[in-house]
Amino acid sequence: MKYSEIRLRSVIVVDDYNNNGNVDLVNVNEFTTDENFILKNDAPLNIKGVVYVPAYPGFLPWELETSTSLPVNLKQSIDTDINNIKAMGANTIRFWGAPKYCYEAIKNIGGLNFL
Repeated sequence: MKYSEIRLRSVIVVDDYNNNGNVDLVNVNEFTTDENFILKNDAPLNIKGVVYVPAYPGFLPWELETSTSLPVNLKQSIDTDINNIKAMGANTIRFWGAPKYCYEAIKNIGGLNFL
């Protein structure tokens, strides 16, 4: 099989969550590749992104990842960070050690992909 014939389907963009907070696989974008590009719904995706590690005084990143009860100040800090990432022209964020709230923030802000 030639490289150009490989088609991948990855769930890396989430458009909706169900009532249990899980990813709703009904509304996912299809990502494929050709010889030169990653394609999103058959169009070249020009990834402009950053790696984001949420940080806040008193928390270690690996503690935040599993935290389900975040302080209001931390949620506001995550919202501000993600809005600033989008405002600088990024269209993709790769998380490391991110709590579920980061994914919810991307959904609410809109216009961003995540890896």
